Amino acid sequence: METKKRKLDNPDTLETLSGSLDRSRWLALVANSPSEEVFEAYLKIFFNDGHVWKLYIDHEMDKNDDGKVEQLFARCLTKVYDVELWKVYLKYVRKVNDIITGGEQARLTVMKAYDFATDNVGLDFINGQAIWDEYFKFLNEWNPVSSIEQTSKTSQLRSLYRKLISTPLRQLDKNWKKYLDFENETDQMNARRHINEKSQEYMKLRPLNQNLINLTAHLKPSEERKNSRNQLEFWKRWINWERSNKLNLTPELLDKRVNFVYRLSTQYLRFQPEVWYNYAVYLVSKDLSSDAVELLQQGIVLNPQSVSLVLVLSSHYERGNEIEKIKDIWNTLIAHLTKQYEEEQDNKVKATLAHCITSTYSLLMKACRRTEGMKEARAVFSGARKFAGITWHVFVDYAMMEHQNNDLKIAMRCFELAMKYYGQEFAFVEVYLNYLLSLNDLGNAKKLLEQSIENFKDKPSLLEKVYRQFYPIELEFGDSNSIRSLEKRYREAFPQSSEFQFLSKSFPDFNVVKLLDEYTLKGSEEALDKVEEIKLEDVEIPQIEPFVVRDEIYNLLRYLPKSEYYDDKPQVFDVKKSVQFFRTLKLT
Repeated sequence: METKKRKLDNPDTLETLSGSLDRSRWLALVANSPSEEVFEAYLKIFFNDGHVWKLYIDHEMDKNDDGKVEQLFARCLTKVYDVELWKVYLKYVRKVNDIITGGEQARLTVMKAYDFATDNVGLDFINGQAIWDEYFKFLNEWNPVSSIEQTSKTSQLRSLYRKLISTPLRQLDKNWKKYLDFENETDQMNARRHINEKSQEYMKLRPLNQNLINLTAHLKPSEERKNSRNQLEFWKRWINWERSNKLNLTPELLDKRVNFVYRLSTQYLRFQPEVWYNYAVYLVSKDLSSDAVELLQQGIVLNPQSVSLVLVLSSHYERGNEIEKIKDIWNTLIAHLTKQYEEEQDNKVKATLAHCITSTYSLLMKACRRTEGMKEARAVFSGARKFAGITWHVFVDYAMMEHQNNDLKIAMRCFELAMKYYGQEFAFVEVYLNYLLSLNDLGNAKKLLEQSIENFKDKPSLLEKVYRQFYPIELEFGDSNSIRSLEKRYREAFPQSSEFQFLSKSFPDFNVVKLLDEYTLKGSEEALDKVEEIKLEDVEIPQIEPFVVRDEIYNLLRYLPKSEYYDDKPQVFDVKKSVQFFRTLKLT
């Protein structure tokens, strides 16, 4: 309650919302302070919000500023597919083209505007029906004053109905019924002929229309800044359906429909980078790179922490050798992530963010190397090291760049430097070891392993991994003495471990020991590490009734030879059998 009260007492302003992506707070500001400055600030961020574009244009229409209204329509109309926005456009066209004063010429202008609207948002399977209904309403308000006008009106209505029933919409069946009524009421003599001309096309469209009803049934806008996996999947299915051209359209009409659905997905899921990325890739595939760039710029404003959008936009700038733009978008991304890193309280999330920021530095470093060479890449690496949470990955990436640049000394120095900071991280040690082995540098490889054994001596699980890395190297490059020495050191470090298991687990890729010696060739595997001890109480011990050894038997046993006297000869005396014999012997 206190928070709500504070918000009411201190409503947001442009200053307090600077840099904010909280759409609900922005919408509250638009509702409370509908000024040109506020509208422009909001739409600079949420460009594809058709509702606020409509409010903005309504605001300017109330001031009768037609010039400004037309400028706004030019900025948004073909880039934001919102039915209510387009209805405002049609309202404006009818306002400046009064049928009463403008006559036939005005009517034709308005009809062109309606055709323009149905060709665009009339494709909207979910909400497009409203545009068609407005068009029919406009035509039905026409009161012809001559038979020529009546014929023209009828022709226009028939043409519009035929266009309507050829367009997939949720209300397709109702539209077909309206068309039947129109033909039967207009010309009963020829109604059957007109209907038959379109009935086959309608029957083919019906099952496809039902497919679209099913595909779009669960679509809904998402304002949450989290992964909307289900909604993404629903949109992918619809887009794939359109791209498969089930409607058997011409290439031009097919591209129009696919483009429409892609753009609609960015309006429904504006905080999902995936929809922006997919749409941009599609535009690039159609040689519409400038449209893709504009789209990506809008997507990055809404998703400033998206690596995928920055990556594809950077790739475009790279083709145009726009180096400063490449640096700018990557550095902006890094700044956003760094700010989040500094504000994060959860250590686990903070560690993950540090790795993310490291990765973005690496991507920028690689982009700079491709466009400007190693000098600029080195500058990026130098900057990355200043980040407090930098991880070892950027050191490895930079070292490999120097390696590919044939400067092995710098590469080695970079690995050695990283070892000072990240020698306690086994993942880095493993990468460093593999690099040394790729150079055939066995001396430094063994030195690294020895150092790692010392570093991990208090971390048994990691220490064991180091030994297992060491063992294959000795098998391949060492001798019998070095192998035995390593096995001995392992036993001393892990006295409770089995020597055999050390051998078995030292074959990480194709484990021939495990397959053959542990009998797992056919898939049956015993969990050797989980062998349970047999509890004594679980073992069934036969109950034997006690009996008394009489003196005569005891004296006899004293003179019989002991069994060990016959160890090196065929055994002629068996103690167990003798005991069994005497047990069953019945003496009277």
